[in-house]
Amino acid sequence: MRTGAPGPADPPARPLIPFACYVPRSEDERMFRGVEVPFLALARGLIGVYQAGITLPRDLAPGPVKLRCEANGFIDEGPVPVA
Repeated sequence: MRTGAPGPADPPARPLIPFACYVPRSEDERMFRGVEVPFLALARGLIGVYQAGITLPRDLAPGPVKLRCEANGFIDEGPVPVA
């Protein structure tokens, strides 16, 4: 893909760098465990936006959970609702 091009529909443009997401192992939120990321690609029709499908563990308690994602040395984290 060329720089500045919108994400294609078919096939999706997958990243070439490693990507991983984590949730806390316990309530202290200092230790993390990996979560499954079955889908990651540039969002169709958008420029520079990725779409990620993330499967959270079934044993998470309801409420907000800190989700941490890492790619190419960059880390972003924030709360996601768990029902």
